[in-house]
Amino acid sequence: MASDWEELESWSKEDLIIELMHMRTLYSMLRSEQGDDCRWPEMEVKAVEDDVHWEPGQLTTDAWAERIAIYAATRAIEDFYGCDLVDYGLTDGQGYDVVDRLRAEGRLVLPPGVKFYDPEEYRCPGRVPRGPSPAGSRTMRLRA
Repeated sequence: MASDWEELESWSKEDLIIELMHMRTLYSMLRSEQGDDCRWPEMEVKAVEDDVHWEPGQLTTDAWAERIAIYAATRAIEDFYGCDLVDYGLTDGQGYDVVDRLRAEGRLVLPPGVKFYDPEEYRCPGRVPRGPSPAGSRTMRLRA
């Protein structure tokens, strides 16, 4: 059985970059929920913000957003939709846009047994709808 290092050695540079951003994003969200006395290394949650709104994630090029969406879709377990790309470092808006576009073009293929969320039925579970964040907030807001 190969070690994790041996497995990662076989990955493409692109997949390694996407997975690194995925883990950094998840870690930053987890770390931001810990108290100030947490001994884990600090890592800021990246966000796009203006005077009124704060949205976790970063904007990237359309080409990278497409690569991220295709990579993430192949790793989905039950359901998949644009908001899942927040975990990979994209903004909610860019995630929805790229998934909708790739689906319309027939370029986004899910593994067997995985389905797309029905956007008419509900938005992604656990995510608070986009909008203004509380004053001074720098953490992703999740439903309990």
